[in-house]
Amino acid sequence: MLGSEGERLTSARDFYAIFPTDQEWRLVAGDRFLGTIPHFNQVGLGSILLFAGRRWRVQTVDDPGKVLQVVQHRAGKVPLFTDQAAEPVHDGLVAEMREVLRDNAMPPYLDAKACGLLLEARKAFHELDLERRHLIPEDEALHLFTWRGSKANALLVLTFLSAGIKAWPHDAGITLDDTSPEDARSLLKRLATNLPPTP
Repeated sequence: MLGSEGERLTSARDFYAIFPTDQEWRLVAGDRFLGTIPHFNQVGLGSILLFAGRRWRVQTVDDPGKVLQVVQHRAGKVPLFTDQAAEPVHDGLVAEMREVLRDNAMPPYLDAKACGLLLEARKAFHELDLERRHLIPEDEALHLFTWRGSKANALLVLTFLSAGIKAWPHDAGITLDDTSPEDARSLLKRLATNLPPTP
């Protein structure tokens, strides 16, 4: 129950305006409006987005208008690892995901389907040797597993974009377009010896 004071506050016409609404990017291909994505997605010129089951490359960014002009990416295949999350992922959550993949124990609250999915994920984790390997090539893409959250991966994506390498984040790292493991290692070594980027 709100009480008389609460009723007075919530019936005021500006009460609901104090809650911020989620901002969104509008995706436009040519003259066609495709839809929207949450504004927390880190995008820049050349960024690759997954939308409506297709990959799109950002051509222009209208930051004040929140409009992204995109063209379909030449590779029609959806990447194996894509950021499907509706919310940013925290470092702690990614660290816990990694621990669950390393572990052999089966949580007792999982149903049969969830157990099967966890076993499949653990099998992939071990077959790809993700405990020790951080760079996994797949067709024209290279997946870099940082085991960090959305903020760290977004910063790394922007760093690669500024170096001329097309990149986009996924939940446990980033994906680089048309980059060899050797080139990625070389750039990462250069980044590690330089000072961190300024805000």
